[in-house]
Amino acid sequence: MILGPPIAQICFLTGEWRLIRAVGRQVITDWLLHLAGAGPVIWLLGRSPLPVRACGVAVYPALSLLKIRTFLEHRAHDEIHA
Repeated sequence: MILGPPIAQICFLTGEWRLIRAVGRQVITDWLLHLAGAGPVIWLLGRSPLPVRACGVAVYPALSLLKIRTFLEHRAHDEIHA
């Protein structure tokens, strides 16, 4: 739970960098659209009374729990319908 979020983010960004080098324009366009959508959210977060660092503190445990949940959801079962 401690190492999972940074390792996952490093692997994700490494994979995205490889995609940018391989595919190029489409991946860059997707990232620009993502940043355009994230901009207003970040602006609203900056204007809220909640400190930005509090959101950062909340995101880390949330990513840790997400790693556990996705691991449990994608485990292989002997019985397919289990």
